[in-house]
Amino acid sequence: MFATIDAMRPLATLSLRAAFRPRKKWVASGPSSWNCALRHNGRVHRNFCHTTTPYTQGEKVGNRRLYFYWVDHNGYLFLDDTKHRNFTSCYKDSVFLEFFYSRIRLAEASDKAFDRYGQDFRWVSPCGSELNWIRADDTPIVFTALVASSESASGHVLTYANGAISQPFDVAELEYCAYRGRLYHPAPRLAPAKALLSSALTIDIAKSISVKDNGEATITWQGNDYTLQPYTQTKTLHPV
Repeated sequence: MFATIDAMRPLATLSLRAAFRPRKKWVASGPSSWNCALRHNGRVHRNFCHTTTPYTQGEKVGNRRLYFYWVDHNGYLFLDDTKHRNFTSCYKDSVFLEFFYSRIRLAEASDKAFDRYGQDFRWVSPCGSELNWIRADDTPIVFTALVASSESASGHVLTYANGAISQPFDVAELEYCAYRGRLYHPAPRLAPAKALLSSALTIDIAKSISVKDNGEATITWQGNDYTLQPYTQTKTLHPV
């Protein structure tokens, strides 16, 4: 689960700003082509006012079918018009998720209906004759686990898409958002933007983070101290 510290008081009793007071340990806050008709059970829905732009799931613009998705701060993927968003209603098939996430990119003016949906849905995942528009609570890719791996120079990789995709972890590339109590790490699919670390992963890593008297946050990793850089995501790449 991922939320701000204030929303996770049962797990973290300190307020967001208190978590970054000097000399205190940091407390983290907290689908080849697919048959979309099967994926969506043949349904066509209007949206439930999650966005300012009305849309219809499966609408056809030119030669492309458009579908609309939402990624929450846990990294769970939903149809954007899903009423009850929780683990039981999100997509879990690793093959589908790997296909979907491996094609994510920032939306471009050349994408079908960009002028209509590009402001609310900042990312897309092309799928043959289909175009999946994506928006997110924070970032469209969310790292959910840190796993030991000999394939990475650091000895660890970050994973997402239900563990189907991994990339090397570099502790020196971590950035933190003190106001929201969140950690971010570069993700090639979003470059130059960063991707969010899930709350569970952030809470685990936060055990090694401390804040000095001057407000500088540091993390101790494999016996070495690294300075955490402030989160620098730009509004153009990050709509939150």
